[in-house]
Amino acid sequence: MSLRHTDFSQPEGAECLWNLCRQALAGRCVSGVSHDLNNHLGAVLAFAELLLLEGDLSPEARELVESQIEAVSRGIRLVANLTKVARPRRAQNDMTDLRAVTENALALREYAQRSQKIALDWRHEDGLPNLCGDAPQLQVALVCLLLNAEEALEGEAPGNRRIRVRLAPDGEALRLSVWNSGPVIPAEAREAVFAPFTTAKDGHHAGCGLALARHIAESHGGTLAYTPEEGFVLLLPPGEPGGE
Repeated sequence: MSLRHTDFSQPEGAECLWNLCRQALAGRCVSGVSHDLNNHLGAVLAFAELLLLEGDLSPEARELVESQIEAVSRGIRLVANLTKVARPRRAQNDMTDLRAVTENALALREYAQRSQKIALDWRHEDGLPNLCGDAPQLQVALVCLLLNAEEALEGEAPGNRRIRVRLAPDGEALRLSVWNSGPVIPAEAREAVFAPFTTAKDGHHAGCGLALARHIAESHGGTLAYTPEEGFVLLLPPGEPGGE
């Protein structure tokens, strides 16, 4: 079952359609406010940099200003990242750095994971090749996988909340895995979790994230599957520029 075969005339389909429309509206709101927000952040950044250059600061004050510059710079990058995902656009098939896409997705979830006391272990091999794909779509797929991992840890004690992300070559393809320390998915349910509206969580979760992530993987000629050892494994081929 995939999103393209969902019957939106049924209650479950109507709920999914409402969630998609709400997300689209949120995306338009993000795009609308990002320009003003960046202007404000840019003004704060310029003042802090000027203070650092011209101010007679103590070592302690200089360290504080430098930390504020880094925090504001990260905020500007985060707004740009959100805008890129939210902006309506046609799918592209360009040379894409999957490591950078992954790090952008991780940055979007960094605050939430820190707030939930989730320990992140992110590692990648050096010298990874680029692949042909749509970077914003792939980022959405990765955010879906990270959200799923975070939700799986909601019942775990703070000291046992861990997410492990790995990126490595697999032949000519790239292999990205997202594992969490929550309960292992039973063997009989490992395919069903990819069906829309399948969730063991409360009503705040629509159960469409994994279905969307798999749809994006397959639209790139790849696969998305689950194993207890690696968690959710996204396998993406190199593809060809301009290909479907």
